[in-house]
Amino acid sequence: MRPITEVTFGRQSAREPADRYTFFVPDTDSCFRIFATGDRNIGDLDLLLRTPDGEPVTGDITHDTWPVVPPQGPACFEEPGLYVLEVSVFSGGGRYALQVWGS
Repeated sequence: MRPITEVTFGRQSAREPADRYTFFVPDTDSCFRIFATGDRNIGDLDLLLRTPDGEPVTGDITHDTWPVVPPQGPACFEEPGLYVLEVSVFSGGGRYALQVWGS
């Protein structure tokens, strides 16, 4: 796998709505993983990946500050298009960084 996006930095608290980012899946032979980490002031950082139609694909189910989506290995998509990644802080608040990797 290699980086597909630049490292993205954001700031959020549990009181704020999710931040949304997009990345393009060019074909059905593409597989991806998303890595994120929050600073020490964030208690739980969550990720949710949605299809171009807005349907959930996979998300983070842990209660930590370093989600990896999907947690068990890369996700290979059935349809190309613009996918949406939602980043939300469940507890605390602070800065986070994330990056999409793919093949």
